[in-house]
Amino acid sequence: MVIQDRIPRSAMLSMVAMVLVCASVLFGAAGRLDIVEFWCWIIELAAICVATLLLIEPDLLRERMRPAGQRLSLGYYLTTLLCVVDLAVAG
Repeated sequence: MVIQDRIPRSAMLSMVAMVLVCASVLFGAAGRLDIVEFWCWIIELAAICVATLLLIEPDLLRERMRPAGQRLSLGYYLTTLLCVVDLAVAG
């Protein structure tokens, strides 16, 4: 089975976007790229994302991305914003 057929494209794009946003916020807030701990954290986050995409069943992954086929609630977006603010403070 080809990985591209197994993993929903939207899940792959979401994970890549999340890692890029996290890296951008951390390094942007710090104002520099030479922080080894940030690089280690970003690499760890990316590895966890890849493992998640490879280990979770595709149907379960689709369900978790859109629970019950409904749109995501405002609480989800506020929680995401809180995580971004946390990264900015850490940076």
